[in-house]
Amino acid sequence: MNVRGPFVILILSSLAYGRELLYIQSLKAPIFQNPKLGSKEVAILKKGDKVTSIGKSDGWYRVTHGNVEGWIPSLLVSKEPPLERISITEREVDVKDTARRRASGYTTAAAVRGLLEDRYRANQKYMLDLESIEWLESLNISKEKTIEFEEGRD
Repeated sequence: MNVRGPFVILILSSLAYGRELLYIQSLKAPIFQNPKLGSKEVAILKKGDKVTSIGKSDGWYRVTHGNVEGWIPSLLVSKEPPLERISITEREVDVKDTARRRASGYTTAAAVRGLLEDRYRANQKYMLDLESIEWLESLNISKEKTIEFEEGRD
């Protein structure tokens, strides 16, 4: 019987205990020297980068990334890789198959009346600036501009 096999597995598993692979979930994630936000940043990682957890304390992971060691808020990492962006405009969809049928004239008129009444009541109660809201909703912002804004390059 070979005793070395289980012994080697026991030693290797004890060395790896407490370490886990984590993925950066935010666009930018600073690694701090100490587990507090005002601490010196020792590195800045990007979404999808991998770090190895070597400890945890009060909502912070102690991590290594290459030759860098420091602390990162647990909210910025996950055990799962980040999901990729999905754009509904990039898929080809046959609208005839997925769209609802047109509502009857009566249903449409009733819905509009209800919306207008609700809008009037909300405006009176909360003093809404509906024209500004409509203007904001009418803005067409490109995917590139959105990414620039998220990354702080705007």
